Amino acid sequence: SFLSDAGLPAKLPTDAKAKAAALANVIGLKCRRPLPPERDVALLWRAGIVDAAGKAAGRDQRFDFKVRKAFTARFECGRVNGQSGCDPIRPASVYFSAPVDRAKAMAVRLRFEDGTERTPKLSDSQKNDAQVTDLEFAGPFPAQTKATIVLPQDVADLSGRKLSNAERFPLPVRFDALPPLVKFAANFGILEAKEGGTLPVTVRAVEPQLLGKATAIAGKSVRVADDNAAIAEWLRKLDRAEQSDFEDVPQPDGTTVMINHTREKPVLTEGGKAMTVGLPGKGKEFEVVGIPLKSYGFHVVELASPALGKALLGRDNVTRYVAAGALVTDMAVHFKWGRESSLVWVTALQSGAPGGNAAVHVTDGCTRK
Repeated sequence: SFLSDAGLPAKLPTDAKAKAAALANVIGLKCRRPLPPERDVALLWRAGIVDAAGKAAGRDQRFDFKVRKAFTARFECGRVNGQSGCDPIRPASVYFSAPVDRAKAMAVRLRFEDGTERTPKLSDSQKNDAQVTDLEFAGPFPAQTKATIVLPQDVADLSGRKLSNAERFPLPVRFDALPPLVKFAANFGILEAKEGGTLPVTVRAVEPQLLGKATAIAGKSVRVADDNAAIAEWLRKLDRAEQSDFEDVPQPDGTTVMINHTREKPVLTEGGKAMTVGLPGKGKEFEVVGIPLKSYGFHVVELASPALGKALLGRDNVTRYVAAGALVTDMAVHFKWGRESSLVWVTALQSGAPGGNAAVHVTDGCTRK
């Protein structure tokens, strides 16, 4: 951009005389002191300035610029909330605000308390670059441990600038315990009744027992078919419940604090059968447990975990709820949409054989009739 604006070729001549001739009209200027980063600056070219031949500029000119950002390095890692340490499962990264030499960047290390080190890797978009800005340390990392980000000496960008925040390094970081997890595979699923109608849930680092509620909407298949509107409303309710819910709370000093209310309220507020899900791993190990739903029909299961609430919502004594809907059945419904007519048929889940004498109901999603 500078060369084209000055009327110079994109590639300067290699011959010394030709290069000097091409740069004859270029003057290098340098401020007497460093400029503050990210501030507006103006260059005033006064009318009285004359060239080597004595020709004056003739008029005042002003050229506005913005000073580039300071050269810094920063460390980022995944966290379950703003007050927690680094998530030992997700990757960690180091970012430079300006490109640095590849060899210098690859000398950055993540050093743990026991003396072991992790080397960084580059993204696919940078793996062949001579200068880089982003480094990634792949997880998982040792849980509940401390580490240090160590930079090589004299890290500088391509302009020779030293790090403006070099005093922060070596940077101490902390990896927390494995984050709590209570997760269904999806908001809704179909379970084979002849296989036990078992709803799987994945758990880790939670209470030894999860307290929850389970309910069956129109507990048998015939009754479910008669109440399609209720099932559709429950599916919509489960989707709405998972939407993010944040609140900005004003503070006395004029600032605001963001409070996460996502899933802090149960969807099963009335009815439902109380249940307890036992965890063979005592809630500390990653495990998949099954919740038996023995009766046919559409079920809603909701689990409650204070440990999950503390981790994801960032507050003590707040429970986080996780819910899913499941249809326990032996049948699968197939639908082929045609231009003039459509076809619906039913098969057995276990064998795939067509099912005879099946009662098929079509419900309007808008009117629910």
